[in-house]
Amino acid sequence: MEPSKEARIELEKHAEILRSLIRHENEVTNHRTAWLLVSQGILLAAAAAFVKIHWFPTIVVGALGLGIAISIAHSLSNSFDSRQYFKNSWRDLLDKRDLKWEDFPPLDGGFPGLKPIKWLAAWKFIPRALIVGWVLLIGYFATATLCAI
Repeated sequence: MEPSKEARIELEKHAEILRSLIRHENEVTNHRTAWLLVSQGILLAAAAAFVKIHWFPTIVVGALGLGIAISIAHSLSNSFDSRQYFKNSWRDLLDKRDLKWEDFPPLDGGFPGLKPIKWLAAWKFIPRALIVGWVLLIGYFATATLCAI
C-alpha cells in the first residue's frame, strides 16, 4: 500500500530527523575514538618514559590508561546502541503503517543485508585491544616488581 502524499512527506520529515540524530551519534563516536587514541598515545609515551625511572608511576599511568579505555569503550557502546535504536524505531514506524523500509532511502550509509563481523568493529576492537594492552603492562610490572622483592 502506497502512502498518501501528505503521509509520505510526514515520513520523510521523520526520516530526516532520524538521519540527523544518527549523523550526530556518528560525529560523537568519531570524537570519542579520536580522544581515546590521543589519550592512549600520550599515556603510552608517559609509561615508556617512566619505565626508566621507577615501576610505580608506570603502573599508575597504566591504571589511568585502563580506566580511560574502559570509560570510552562504554561511551562508544552506548553511541552504537543509540544508532540501533533510531534505526529500529524507523522500522517499527514503517511496520505499523504496513510499509516497506526498502521503499525509502536508507537512514545511514549501510546496506541492510550486510553482516559485519561485530567484534572487529572499530568501536569495539580498539578499546578492547587497548584494555588488554594496559592489563598486560600493569600485570608485567606488578609481577616483575613482586618477584624482585
